[in-house]
Amino acid sequence: MRKIKNYLESLNLSFKKEVLLFVICNTLCIAVVLTISFITKNYLFLIVGILIIIGINLSLIMRYSYIRSNIIKNHENEFVYFIQYLEIFLSNKYNVYSSFLAVKEYMSDWMQNRIDELINDIDKDKSINPYINFAKNFKAPVVTNVMMNIYQMVNEGEDEMRLQQFDLLFVKYFENYQEIRIDKRKKNLDNLSIYPLIGAGIITIILILGVVIIMEDMINVL
Repeated sequence: MRKIKNYLESLNLSFKKEVLLFVICNTLCIAVVLTISFITKNYLFLIVGILIIIGINLSLIMRYSYIRSNIIKNHENEFVYFIQYLEIFLSNKYNVYSSFLAVKEYMSDWMQNRIDELINDIDKDKSINPYINFAKNFKAPVVTNVMMNIYQMVNEGEDEMRLQQFDLLFVKYFENYQEIRIDKRKKNLDNLSIYPLIGAGIITIILILGVVIIMEDMINVL
């Protein structure tokens, strides 16, 4: 239970509200299905109702994956802005440490916390570990390469050549990032094309069940 609560909190969701949502949705659906089944005396509808309830619960659970994907995407977007601002300050003769402090003001609360962690770690540990730990907050592997390059700038100096190398690395990262986004968008569009087929299949099943129910009622009347 604790793991579920922590997972929901990582998605900026309230554990109590999510539990309440599941309880309300399931209670209402079960009440409607049982009421209709009792009134119609047709337990075939009960089976359909159970399948619908299962589908609703799966949809509620699957939405967590969608929320998480959006959060990861937003973090990656912000990392792009983070590097862009960092380049601006570095090109204006700020050192890396001062650039981190300056960039923080333009970031979201989440990124500000990650930068604070990075700065605190740097104060305690002058190795590459703080930079690697910061990169672990992002899914894109190339983030690690970018942060390693920043660490090299700290050790080897922030001269013009080093800034150019950093700029080339960031351009490569940005291009890869754009390609990944385009591929994901194509896959999402492909997945969306499946939903109408699924919807049509569900409607067909419901119509068939409806016809069966009507025929049974007619037979009973005769």
